[in-house]
Amino acid sequence: MLTQKSENSIDPKSTPFGFVREDYRDFSDEMIEKLEDYMLSHHGISENSKECYLTQVKMFGRFLLKRGIKRYEDAKRRDIDLFLSSYQNANTRDNYVIRLKHFYGQFLKLPNLVEHLKLHACNAFSRGLITSFGR
Repeated sequence: MLTQKSENSIDPKSTPFGFVREDYRDFSDEMIEKLEDYMLSHHGISENSKECYLTQVKMFGRFLLKRGIKRYEDAKRRDIDLFLSSYQNANTRDNYVIRLKHFYGQFLKLPNLVEHLKLHACNAFSRGLITSFGR
């Protein structure tokens, strides 16, 4: 979990934005920067929601690292499919679809992967698990 340090303390294990890296030691610097920027991009939502969103994107990042992928931008449709298929619970899987769709669409601006994630969202919508497609 990225933990914000007080402005007066300096931690050699922290990033330039002041988040402690201890929970991200296996992540590339580029992935850590993306996670920090993603967390800082959320305004007007609770800290609990931010942490939940961050945890979901972090879990996907760990999956990518296990597959030898060191940048979120290098993920392919197949990587997303394999990640989502690892979740038996449809609600959990659909929450990841929603979060990754936002992460790749609104934050990373990669429409190709967003279109692929919309296919997963359509399946969830047809099962009545989500009620709107969002942006």
